[in-house]
Amino acid sequence: MNFFESQDNARRRSGWLLWLFVLAVLCLVGLTQLLVMASLRFVGNNSMHWQDGFWSAFSWPMLGGIATGITVVIALASLYKMQQLRRGGAAVAELLGGRLLDRSSQQLDERKVLNVVEEMAIASGMPVPPVYVLEEASINAFAAGHDSRDVAIGITRGAIALLNRDELQGVIAHEFSHIFNGDMKLNLQLMGWLHGILFIGLVGRFLLDSTPRQSRRNSKGNGPLVLLGVGLVVIGYCGTFFGKLIKAGISRQREFLADASAVQYTRNPGGIAGALKKIGGCPLGAIISHPNAAQASHLFFGNGLSQRTSLFATHPPLEERILAIEPRWDGDFTTVDNSSVSVQKPALDPAHVHIINGEVVYTPPARTAAAAIAAASVAASIEAIGAPTAEHLATARTVLTTIPANLQQLARESWGASGIVHCLIASQQQDRQQQHLALLQQSAPGSVHTLCEQIMPEVQALPVTLRLPLVDLCLPSLKNLGTSQRNAFFTTVMAQIRVDRQVSLFEWSLYRLLRHHLDEKKAAGNPVPLAALADSCTTVLSALALATQQDTDAADEAFQAGWQLLGLPPAPCNTSALRDMTALDQAVRQLQRVQVLAKPRLLKACCAAVAEADGSYRAEAVELLRAIADTIDTPVPPVVTQAAA
Repeated sequence: MNFFESQDNARRRSGWLLWLFVLAVLCLVGLTQLLVMASLRFVGNNSMHWQDGFWSAFSWPMLGGIATGITVVIALASLYKMQQLRRGGAAVAELLGGRLLDRSSQQLDERKVLNVVEEMAIASGMPVPPVYVLEEASINAFAAGHDSRDVAIGITRGAIALLNRDELQGVIAHEFSHIFNGDMKLNLQLMGWLHGILFIGLVGRFLLDSTPRQSRRNSKGNGPLVLLGVGLVVIGYCGTFFGKLIKAGISRQREFLADASAVQYTRNPGGIAGALKKIGGCPLGAIISHPNAAQASHLFFGNGLSQRTSLFATHPPLEERILAIEPRWDGDFTTVDNSSVSVQKPALDPAHVHIINGEVVYTPPARTAAAAIAAASVAASIEAIGAPTAEHLATARTVLTTIPANLQQLARESWGASGIVHCLIASQQQDRQQQHLALLQQSAPGSVHTLCEQIMPEVQALPVTLRLPLVDLCLPSLKNLGTSQRNAFFTTVMAQIRVDRQVSLFEWSLYRLLRHHLDEKKAAGNPVPLAALADSCTTVLSALALATQQDTDAADEAFQAGWQLLGLPPAPCNTSALRDMTALDQAVRQLQRVQVLAKPRLLKACCAAVAEADGSYRAEAVELLRAIADTIDTPVPPVVTQAAA
């Protein structure tokens, strides 16, 4: 076959399909404009003169304004999705549940993949991209990114285990060809544009959901809103239908181009052909089971959604691809057994899998609050202060295996630990992430800023229960910072906390924890009884109650519940405790001097202040309590929940 001619033909066909995609978006804008106009006519039927015709009520500036507004909405939704993917390949790999492959891995199959990627990168004169493993027993791979600077290679566990070196080289060469041919940027743009089209349907669904069912039937005033909502849902569904159709057409042409380029790079048609034959002979084929696979289906080496060819198939049939490489192929696939492939797939919560306009969307539950923690579990951790049990050790082991390996590795280095802390602070102000990154670019070393850009989404996605243990892992590395480096680190941390011009209790407790362990001397003076520090107790209990309860009434009730456990004279809740962080800081430092035997009573009072009305605890409240306890030199072991046990 003439590989250069095949490349030229595939590029030409992709160009025509891309123009078709743009035309489809314009048609979608036109249809949405007509729908908005019809809704406006229905609303203004009594105030406009419709007897002169439908179009007479609309001036050209009005028509242009409606079209511009719709275009802006689609563009903003697309830009939002592209912004989510601005980190390039790493963002896509994490979207699909990928795990960063440790460059120092000694596992033979993983070393084989890393060596192939390194060879291909060096041979191509480009930086070695990170490699992510998808825990799937099927045979598949992908390359994603905007350019060679942020590209990432993803490969399934099945491909690592079932393909030999030549076949892996063919697959990786195929993915590198996507990089050289500019397919990656096009693929990410397609994901963004499709989200913009899908957003039209989401707006319609929102309008329908915001209108009560009775109002839809009985109120004429809601008629235009219902009409607009139904119309937008239909248009969004149709737009998604045709958008996916054109996306599949573009993807099929780029796959032929990448196959031809891979043979050109390796000069070994048998490598990529052998991989395709094994996909055909594998029971799972190239199927990717992750719910977000549909969004990135056009990125994969093989068809990740179905083993059958359909109208929406993003890849040509395997037979056509193999015949284009080996015209004399006999039609037999290579049978492989994937039952021996060991995968460790995380459980997906079905409650977070949604179907929107025919598109499967998965929202990871990591950022949501953990299930309620029983009071007995928290009480057991308080009782185990200084004497952790076997259950606590098992919980700690689970925590360590749950924290991503790359974050653990970074936590063992000073620059990596500082980057993690910066990302943890930014995770509390997700709507100001860009401001945090801009601030880090100005005040933190360049390597730390670059690292934060890479790991920010991963740190933000950590469950609440893993954040404090991750800080604990970072502390030894942060202690290795020199005096000037440590001062600069704390200056940057404070600047981050003040980005939104207010300080949350979590931000303050994290800062206090860092100060306590890194450069603060122990509070001077002899141990004192609780009664002598009543004001400090009032400030701390008030802050905890206000930070964890729903309103001031609930906070006052929680404060009083905790105060009774102290056995001190009655006192009111200090409603301004969260507004004066200096006073709170001084109060906690004073409580370090509390008599040792009185500290358990103080911690039980803190527990009562953060407890829910039914006596249970939220994970955020428990971790906040543990952070406060650590700053008064009374570290609490991790809470052993029923699930952990």
